[in-house]
Amino acid sequence: MVFTEKPVSEQQRVASNLPTLWKHKARMCIRGDQHARFTANTTTTYADAHLVRLLLALHKSNHALSSTDITNAFLNANLTDGVFIPPYELVRLGLVPSHTLWECQKAIYGLKESPKLWEKERDEVLASVQWKTHMSEFYLQQSHVHMSLWYMVQGPKPKVVSNRPCVPDGTHPDCHTWVASHIVGALIVYVDDLLVSAPLDINQAFMASLKSKWTTSEPE
Repeated sequence: MVFTEKPVSEQQRVASNLPTLWKHKARMCIRGDQHARFTANTTTTYADAHLVRLLLALHKSNHALSSTDITNAFLNANLTDGVFIPPYELVRLGLVPSHTLWECQKAIYGLKESPKLWEKERDEVLASVQWKTHMSEFYLQQSHVHMSLWYMVQGPKPKVVSNRPCVPDGTHPDCHTWVASHIVGALIVYVDDLLVSAPLDINQAFMASLKSKWTTSEPE
C-alpha cells in the first residue's frame, strides 16, 4: 500500500469538498522489485525540457495553453498474465481472506511492464482521437521528431493511416500526405499528463473529446 498527499487548487478543493488544499490517496501497488522473471523491454518515451521548449516555440499568440492528466491511467491498459498475492496489510485487517491469490487484468502500478503497456494503450487511443469545432474537423498525428510530441492536424482523418510517425512532407513510407500548413496545434504527453497548445476553441473541443476516452482532470 502506498499513501500519498497531493496538493490541489482551491477550485479542486471546493469541487471535491476537501477540508484542506491537500488530497490524501491510498493506492495498492505490485512489488515490481520482486518480479524478477520479467525481462522484456520496459523503456518508455519521456518529455524533457527540450520538448517543452519545442512546444512553447510552436505556441502562437492566438493559442491557449492548457494541461490535464488522466485518472488512474495505468488501469486503462490490459494485462494478459498476472497472478499475485494481495497486500499483507489487507489480510491483516481482515479485508481479504488469507491464502488468497489475485488475477490482475489491468496494468497495476508497480509492475515493471505497466508503463510500457500504458504507453501503448495511450498512443493507440490518441491516434484514434478525432474532434470537431463549428469550423472544421481535426485529428492527431504523432511526430517523428519525438514520440511524445503530437501534432493537431486540420482536416478529415484519412481512412488508412500508417501507425508509424509521419514527417510533414508526407515522404514517410506508407504514410498519408499531410503538410505543415495543416498543423493547427500540438501537444506533448508524459505518462498520464498532457500539455496542449492550440487556438482556444480547438483546445477546448479536444479536451472534451478526451473525456469520451478516459476520465481526466479538469483542464488548467
